[in-house]
Amino acid sequence: MELPKPLANLVAYAGSIDQGKSERLFTFSAMIIAPTEQIPLILPTGFARLALFGINHSDDCRIKGQLQPGVYQNRVLPVKDNLYIEVTERQGYSQVMYRFRAIPLHDSSAPMAGNNTALADLSTKDDINMVEVEFQLMDVGFAELRTVTVADHLLMTTLDQVLHYQLTKYGEKLTLTGGDKFRGVDIEYPFDNTRVFKQVVIPPMPLIKLCDFLQQDEQFGFYSRGMASYYRKGMWYVFPPLKIGRYDSARKVANIYALPSNVFPTLKNSWFLDDKVLTILSTGEGHTTDGSDIHKQNHGSGKRVISSDAIMGETGKYYAKGQALTTREDSLSEYKTSERGSGEEHIPFHSTPTNNLCKLLSQNAYTDGSVVSRTWHNSRANEIVPGMPCRFYFMNGSEALMYREGTIVSVRSEYQSDTESVGDGAYREHSTIELFLANNVIPAEQ
Repeated sequence: MELPKPLANLVAYAGSIDQGKSERLFTFSAMIIAPTEQIPLILPTGFARLALFGINHSDDCRIKGQLQPGVYQNRVLPVKDNLYIEVTERQGYSQVMYRFRAIPLHDSSAPMAGNNTALADLSTKDDINMVEVEFQLMDVGFAELRTVTVADHLLMTTLDQVLHYQLTKYGEKLTLTGGDKFRGVDIEYPFDNTRVFKQVVIPPMPLIKLCDFLQQDEQFGFYSRGMASYYRKGMWYVFPPLKIGRYDSARKVANIYALPSNVFPTLKNSWFLDDKVLTILSTGEGHTTDGSDIHKQNHGSGKRVISSDAIMGETGKYYAKGQALTTREDSLSEYKTSERGSGEEHIPFHSTPTNNLCKLLSQNAYTDGSVVSRTWHNSRANEIVPGMPCRFYFMNGSEALMYREGTIVSVRSEYQSDTESVGDGAYREHSTIELFLANNVIPAEQ
């Protein structure tokens, strides 16, 4: 198969890179950090990271390994609510260490059950037996912030000012250092609701739910194409995951190229990075989920909405006696986010008065695109920034290179052994990335 010239050049470049400098082949180890001691996790057998940028608020990581049963029972479980795990990657002479809050996923205590006296002292089995253990790992900063409750009453302010102030206020209270130190709040502009509110009352709620509150409350609304907030390594990211057209203005973007799996089953060098662009060569399988037309038929391609401000007499044309005449223009809004090819449009009436058009527009934003899943072998998932805009390049039937624009909405990564023997300790990272992409297809420059 003859590849389009831009794609052929990328593949040639991947093959020319010094394997020893850029090939993603590494070993890793893990250390359990208890309040009074450090315990090596013996033969870590797996590490996985799940990043759902539009659903969760931080990474969900899991690690498996082996421990002596007595060590796990007597030295780990008694302090299960105050554990850390340090994961260290080693590649050649360089190494990277990640520190997580750790939660044992199997915390039952066999001696407490009292079913078998032979289990009363599991340390007697340590010389002859090992057990597999699994821990959930959480960003250490997020582990602290998720327990914070926020409540406030702010006057004459915009929603971005409210959000930036609250996230920064509690982030700066963290006492973390190094790579976990709080670095700031990254709110993507422009946002859609620029109104100056006389007051914004935040009822008691978890800090991590503040973005959801500002987006969903009937008086507010932030973005018209969904709203996500994600915390990773000291930075809060706030962005509209379903907004198309963010690529040209973003500080960092990704170009993802779908290579035919029958021609390129895998590549050892599958990514390149410059100051702004992360280039990914996807050699695995792909899958597309497009429910946009079904959503249009069932939920409509827009809404008819009554303004709650109009109901309260806060809009309209005011006369000398202080009374207002609320017109249809003032009270009723109608919008349509997309069109069906048949012209048979369903625009339902939203029965509850609301000032939050952003919330309703976001519900219809799914009709603007579809979700594409791609496999990325020999990946480096940490290079993907939460909410990263992207372009997805692929070949059409005539073998011309086309692209669709969108956002990376999730990344699922696993460390997999490079050999049949786990004891050799060589691993590669493999990922599955999900993209929300616009329906329109654009020819790429040849």
